[in-house]
Amino acid sequence: MQPLEKFQISSGMSGENTMSDNIATKSRIITLIVIFVFIAIIGCSSDKTEVADDKTDLDTNYYSHLNSEEQEIANTLNDALQRLRYNDKSGLYELEFSYYTDEHTYDDYIKRGEIQYAQMDSINHLEVYDFTYYDDDSADVNLAYVFKSTAGGLTTLKNMFRLYKSHDRWVKPTVTVLPLQLEYDFKIQKAIEAAEEENK
Repeated sequence: MQPLEKFQISSGMSGENTMSDNIATKSRIITLIVIFVFIAIIGCSSDKTEVADDKTDLDTNYYSHLNSEEQEIANTLNDALQRLRYNDKSGLYELEFSYYTDEHTYDDYIKRGEIQYAQMDSINHLEVYDFTYYDDDSADVNLAYVFKSTAGGLTTLKNMFRLYKSHDRWVKPTVTVLPLQLEYDFKIQKAIEAAEEENK
């Protein structure tokens, strides 16, 4: 099972594709989007380890090594994944850039192919290890997916997320991209400046 990350799906299919081609394409899409949020698009490590602990809930002290903002981010990511376990994609939607959520409803969002087939019924939680910051507007998060294993314990799959700080909140986009958000912010700023100029 591969974590859901941001990717581009080729749209250059001919109208002469056979039904088997379409089924194969849908099968590949479903396989690619098995796991989360926020979200985009970072390759995952194949480093899997068995965890002896059979806990099903997060230890309330687990994130004590993180600062308060990082704890909030970790809880937000976990909340999105827990909702996804029950086929609720709203957590992913809330972690997208605002240029999309301002113009598209949640109903629009879940109709997207890469979101429609997103599933994560076997995940238990995310373990967040640490953050690497780049200026004040982006960060890489080292973490691990924790799955229920067939042996009855838990299995971890290490990964890394790229987060972005946009409008005073951290986002983990799944289908949206930073360049379009920057363009959106630029247009808003120009509109504000034009309005202020008219009011002088």
